[in-house]
Amino acid sequence: DLGFLYISARVLGFLSPALARSSLVDLVEEIRRSMLGELDFRLELQNLETFREFLVANDLTSIAAAPRPFKEVSSEQVLVMERFRGVPLTDLDGIRGYSANPEATLISALNVWALSVRNCEIFHADVHAGNLLVLKDG
Repeated sequence: DLGFLYISARVLGFLSPALARSSLVDLVEEIRRSMLGELDFRLELQNLETFREFLVANDLTSIAAAPRPFKEVSSEQVLVMERFRGVPLTDLDGIRGYSANPEATLISALNVWALSVRNCEIFHADVHAGNLLVLKDG
């Protein structure tokens, strides 16, 4: 709980002047701000739109896709987006069912991610099997 962490930092700072000088409260406040920002789905919606624009600008839409967000029904607490059906990048047997060349598909996915690290305004650090799928069209 962020509130408990913040209060604990304040109490520790009060009890120990050395901890007060270490900016423990400032560190906890920065963590709190960062975490609350991640919980604002309007930011996630903007990140989706930015990544989709990156795919278009780099002519990658034939090999990669990002779900289209529905801004009109999304909010700070709700993100509604297009549903993709596919298999996780970790499911090699599933990928074989969707792609004639699974190795090339995996290399393409890795290349798109690497290019996004270099050229996209946002950094997608939440790379896991639930976020990266091979779609039915390979």
